[in-house]
Amino acid sequence: MAEFGNPAASTGSERPTIRDVFGRMDPRAQRIVLICTFAAAFLSLLDATIIGTALPKIVEQLNGDQTLYTWTVTGYLLTSTVTAPLYGRYSDLHGRRPALLISLGLFLLGSVLCGLAQSLPFLIVFRTLQGVGAGGLLPVAMAFAREAFPMEAIGKLQSAMGTMIAVSLMGGPYVGGLLTDFAGWRSVFFINLLLVPPIIAVVALLMPRFRAADVPSGKADVRGALLFMSGLSLILFGLTQKGRTADGQVMYDWLSPPVAGCLVLGVVLIGVFVLVERRTRVPLLPLELFHNRTFSAVLGASGFFSMAMFPAVLFMPLYFQQVRNISATVSALLLFPLLLGMVLSNRYSVPMMWRPTWAKPVLIAAAALLGVGSALSFTVGAETPLVLVVLYLTFIGVGIGPSMAGVGLLAQNSVPPTDIGTATSTLMLTKTVGHTLGLAIGQTMFSALLQSTTAGPLAGMSDALTMTVATVGFAGAVLAGLSALFMRPVTIRRPGGPPKPDLASQPAEGTQQ
Repeated sequence: MAEFGNPAASTGSERPTIRDVFGRMDPRAQRIVLICTFAAAFLSLLDATIIGTALPKIVEQLNGDQTLYTWTVTGYLLTSTVTAPLYGRYSDLHGRRPALLISLGLFLLGSVLCGLAQSLPFLIVFRTLQGVGAGGLLPVAMAFAREAFPMEAIGKLQSAMGTMIAVSLMGGPYVGGLLTDFAGWRSVFFINLLLVPPIIAVVALLMPRFRAADVPSGKADVRGALLFMSGLSLILFGLTQKGRTADGQVMYDWLSPPVAGCLVLGVVLIGVFVLVERRTRVPLLPLELFHNRTFSAVLGASGFFSMAMFPAVLFMPLYFQQVRNISATVSALLLFPLLLGMVLSNRYSVPMMWRPTWAKPVLIAAAALLGVGSALSFTVGAETPLVLVVLYLTFIGVGIGPSMAGVGLLAQNSVPPTDIGTATSTLMLTKTVGHTLGLAIGQTMFSALLQSTTAGPLAGMSDALTMTVATVGFAGAVLAGLSALFMRPVTIRRPGGPPKPDLASQPAEGTQQ
C-alpha cells in the first residue's frame, strides 16, 4: 500500500506534498491510479444519463406509475448534488483516498440494490443511495489529479476531464439502450459490479495515504451539512415539481403549495445554513471563498453555461424523432456535432486559460458563440434543412466546451491550496444546480408553449422545442458572459512559484492581482 514516505526525503524539514509522494511511485502504478480515478468519475457521470433509454422498459416491467418514473433521474441528481460539497470538505480534512473509497462503496451498494429492485418506489430510493455515492467521485477525482500530477500535466488532465464529461453525457443513452436491448434493464446497474470493484482495489492499494498538514482540524459540520442538504433538496424538488400534473388535469404553477412551499422553505434553510457557517470553526462551505471576486465569477459563469446545456441535450432528440420522424439512432448521430464541438473547444481552450489574461476573453468568446447558436435556433422549424440545424448545434457545443474543464482550472487556482477540494466540489455543485435549473425552466417553457400554440400538432411541437432550447441557451449565454466580465486575471500555480496571497488578507480582491 502506498504511503507518503519519509519526511526526511523532502527538502529541509518540510513535509512532502502529495505531488512528491505520487512522483516517487512507479510510472505504471501512476497510470493505473490515474485511469481508475478518472474511470470512477466517468461512471458517476454516465449513470446520470444511462437510465434514460431504459426507463420505458423499467416502468413496463415494474408496473410503475408513469408520474414517478422521472424520479429515478431526479433522485440521483438531487443526492449527488447535495453530497458533493460534503465529500469535498471531508477530503480536505481527511484525504482524497478515504473519501474516494467511501464514495465508491456507496455507489456500488446503490447499483446492486437498483438492479435487485422489484418496484419503482424502491428503485427510486436505491437510486438516491447510488447518488449519495456518486456525489464524491468527480470532485474528489478532480482534486486528486490537481494535487498529485506535475503542473505541466494539469492542462491535459483538465482537458481530458472535460472530454470525459462530454462523452459520458452524450454516451449514457447509447450505452443504456444497448444494455437494455441485449441484456435487460437490470444490466444497466449490474454492469457496475464488473467495473467498480477493480477501481476500489486500486484506490485502496495504490493511491497514497495523504492529508494536507495545514488544513484546520475539527469536528465535522454535521449541523451545516443537514441544513445545506435539506435546503438545497427542497429547492431542487420545488423546481422539478413545477409543471407536473396534480391530478392529470391541474398543472402545478409557481404559487402551488408543492412548488412555492418547497422553494420558500428551502431558501429559509439555506439562509439558516449561512448563519451557522459563519460561527463554525471548520465550515462545510468556507464563506470567505465568496469574498474572492474571481472565484465567484467563475462559479456564476459555470452555472449559467450548464443551464444552457441540458435543454439542447434533452430536447433536440425529441425534435429529431417526433418532428422530423427520424429514428433514435440517427437522431443520436445528428447530435454528434454538438458533442464534437464541446470536446474540441474544451481541448483547445484549456491551454489558453493557462495565460493569466486569456481566461476572461476565452469565456466571453465562448458565451458569444453559445449566444449565436441559440439565437439561430429561434429560426428552426419543422422544415428547416437538417444541415442548418446541425450547424446551429455545433455553435452551441463549441460555446459550451470551455466550461467543461477550463473553469475547473480557474476555480482551483483562485483559492488557497488547502481549499482545492472544497472549491472543486462547490464548482461541481454549481454545475449540477445549473443543469437542474435549465431542465426545470426548459420543462416549464416547453409545457407552456405547447399548450398555448395555435399551430398544428407538428408545427406546435417544433416551435415549442426549438423555442425552449433557444431561449434557455441565449439567456445562459448572456448571464455567463456577464459573470465572466467580473473575473480578474488568474495565475496558474506552478512548482516553486511564489505563494498566492491569503484570502483573509485580501477579502475584496480575492487571491488574484
